[in-house]
Amino acid sequence: MQYSEISVTKTLITIFRYYVQSFEEEGVKVPKDIEDIISNSILMSIIWSIGAILEEPSRPKFHLFVLDLLKGENL
Repeated sequence: MQYSEISVTKTLITIFRYYVQSFEEEGVKVPKDIEDIISNSILMSIIWSIGAILEEPSRPKFHLFVLDLLKGENL
């Protein structure tokens, strides 16, 4: 699959902004678990933007990589 680095980056940012857009408005109360929300949003954005461009045979390897990353193993 052909892709450009900028399109992957743009997709990642677009997905991330979707999840945090409600906190961008002035006067919105930021929840106590905002760090978790941001971390999870970034992870979801990475998975969907990078995972989407992978060829089918590479996806299981990427899946294992993300699982190891979450566990803090094999980094």
